[in-house]
Amino acid sequence: MWSRYPLSQPDMIGSPGLPIGRFVSGIVSIGGSSIKIIGVCIPWSGAHVRTGRKDRELWQDHNTYIENLSPIIKTNSLPLVLAGDFNQRLPRQRQPLDSYKLIVAALQDLKIHTEGFGDPALIDHIATTREFGISGLRTISRDLEGTRLSDHDGVTAALEL
Repeated sequence: MWSRYPLSQPDMIGSPGLPIGRFVSGIVSIGGSSIKIIGVCIPWSGAHVRTGRKDRELWQDHNTYIENLSPIIKTNSLPLVLAGDFNQRLPRQRQPLDSYKLIVAALQDLKIHTEGFGDPALIDHIATTREFGISGLRTISRDLEGTRLSDHDGVTAALEL
């Protein structure tokens, strides 16, 4: 996450049910408007299944994260930007229907600007409340000059309130 505007009220926890290091939020003030910014890294489908603690089922940490993120989104009263690694392609492709329904329900009040964008479709997304416009939507390659930066492409855009 990056912003040219300073963040106030930083929060790196979000909810006790979210794992450490996968959530950050703050408020930016721009031209008299306050905007809530939330950055997420939703666990991938196999988190702690065959590696790490090895005490989870497929999609378990992913679904638990979304269940804990949903109330944070729904109780927010400011214009909102939610961005990061959602670890799901939107619209649904191969992920389990219950995991897809969870994320759709959590994001139901937001506009997912990256839905269906990219080839292949992205798992990093930008979602906002309805008062935002977006321009310059483009992918960021996972590779730079022969060096692998990530296991998937990223995304960037300009937002306007």
